[in-house]
Amino acid sequence: MDLFSKAYEYIAGGQTVCLEPDGKFAGIKLDGLDDKERRLVEEGARIVSPGMAVVKRDVLSEAQLGTLHKQGALFPVFTGKGASMIALPEVRVEPQVGMAGMKSLTKWLHAHADQIKVTSQAAHRIVLEPVSGYGPDAVTIAHNLATKFKGLSASPRFVRIVSRPK
Repeated sequence: MDLFSKAYEYIAGGQTVCLEPDGKFAGIKLDGLDDKERRLVEEGARIVSPGMAVVKRDVLSEAQLGTLHKQGALFPVFTGKGASMIALPEVRVEPQVGMAGMKSLTKWLHAHADQIKVTSQAAHRIVLEPVSGYGPDAVTIAHNLATKFKGLSASPRFVRIVSRPK
């Protein structure tokens, strides 16, 4: 499945961060799964945050992976900055105070309304979601915003997977 082979980039603190796919694991969004699917996933899964689990890919068949993908419940696990993480479908945008180009940003968001939904907007923060509901699309949106609009912080949201305490 191509879903688990694509690398992504985003910009954090002015530096490009590369997210490499971890082909061994899959992130599963539990919300919206029926009881049977949820039990099947939870059997071999580790809950990493409310509504999100990580499972070894090889415990799920290709058919199960395909079904989860069609439901929008399948997310790749990435490694980057020394950690494993799952990209969530959210981008937090923080323009610098008085940033020139706010009209351009608003216009750009309006032009991409078929791909990007503004979920909340305050004076110094805009929260976006990809219409697809897919976490890696949020990484792409954040990268595109940070490269197009100088003085803008665009951060995709992640669930970081840490080792269990011993």
